Amino acid sequence: MVSDITAHCHVTGGELTEHKKGIESTLRSHNFVNKFNLIIPKSEFNKLSHLKLQSENIIFQGTLSILLKCVLNITSNEELKLVKLLSVDTDVSHQFTISINNAILTMKIPSEIYFKSGLTGKLSNYSKGGKKNNSQIFKVTIDLSNFKEDFVNNNKNAVRLLWFADNVVKDQLFKFVSITTPELAQNLSEELDQGTSSFLKTKQFNLQNKDLGVCKIPNLKPQNDQDWLSSTLEWITYASISGPQLSSFDTTDPYISNYAELLESEIEESLVKFEISGGLIPTSDILKIYDEAKDAGLKWFALSCYGVKDCNVSFGKLNEHGFKNNGENDVVALVSGASFVLWKIVASGDTA
Repeated sequence: MVSDITAHCHVTGGELTEHKKGIESTLRSHNFVNKFNLIIPKSEFNKLSHLKLQSENIIFQGTLSILLKCVLNITSNEELKLVKLLSVDTDVSHQFTISINNAILTMKIPSEIYFKSGLTGKLSNYSKGGKKNNSQIFKVTIDLSNFKEDFVNNNKNAVRLLWFADNVVKDQLFKFVSITTPELAQNLSEELDQGTSSFLKTKQFNLQNKDLGVCKIPNLKPQNDQDWLSSTLEWITYASISGPQLSSFDTTDPYISNYAELLESEIEESLVKFEISGGLIPTSDILKIYDEAKDAGLKWFALSCYGVKDCNVSFGKLNEHGFKNNGENDVVALVSGASFVLWKIVASGDTA
């Protein structure tokens, strides 16, 4: 059983010229993001005011069999690898959960279902040490990009997966949220129309900007100092949630928060926040915004990516994820001049 420890943070930093892919590779591997913020000085807003992004999610309900039929009918592996999908309204540590990322299907299956499936998996990190079989969870991963070839070659998991979906869990309904692609949307529309208990709806969300007003700004020149790293992460977090404590005119009762009194600021400056929230955000959108900010010649900018808590993989290397201690699965970065700092915040049991 994973020990009950608090979230932990991995910090890296240096010169952008020496670590060109440092932030980019982390953003690229952050699998499931449902909130993104970019904070910049308002005086430089005109450099990024042209940013216009609109993303779309599909929310649908159906069986595993329908999901597999729709996903496996995607003809392009490139499009298949764009699909990010999660089953929602479930507890990833104790219930049957499904996700797809980078063409990898990950299922965490309760033991009473797993032992009927014939699939080959491994005991979940969140079950190890448990003595009762009926409380164990097993993790099964299958590469969908090679599925048809594996099926023809009688790969056990490929063959058993379809049988499992059509027989063992044929009546179990899942609610999914997914980044849409043209083929997936078309396939789902055709298949879900045939299911009486199924539904499909589309949700759109945009990149919005918000004026944070005049804020207290600490020293944002990166330092290899524990106190500076901790306090700067806290400041970026307050800015990302539009915390009034950053304002020179903050009237928050000190019994609620005395952060404004403790903040050591060097200057005061108006800030603007760009934000996307309300669904799974395509990695391509996040990378586009980061590249635009990096190439705009800004004095500094900070970004934060908040990962979905209810997912069965964490960012990095498709590691297991749970939300025993709130399920932190986040990335925060500061770029100031030619230097950067990157914070990777993960939950108990996760590794970045």
